[in-house]
Amino acid sequence: MKILCPARGCLELEQISFSPGERNYVLTNPERYRRDLRKRVRQRIRRGKGQIRSRAPDYLLYALVDWLIDEVLPVLERYGEQIEGSKTR
Repeated sequence: MKILCPARGCLELEQISFSPGERNYVLTNPERYRRDLRKRVRQRIRRGKGQIRSRAPDYLLYALVDWLIDEVLPVLERYGEQIEGSKTR
């Protein structure tokens, strides 16, 4: 999966790979260390609320992808606002 990462005033693409296992695990392999991703997922697992602990690894993979998409949306909105603002000038 390719994700957008704001870096040094511009957007950079970063690739993150996922390998769901049959027995309660998902391996992630980001290009750069994504501490924020791992931290938030660990918090959800430790809290034990919701479905993340009781479902199969495919649900954990879904939760990871959903979180990454949620992280990108505000960045896209900010750039969209900048583009719209430059069109009206």
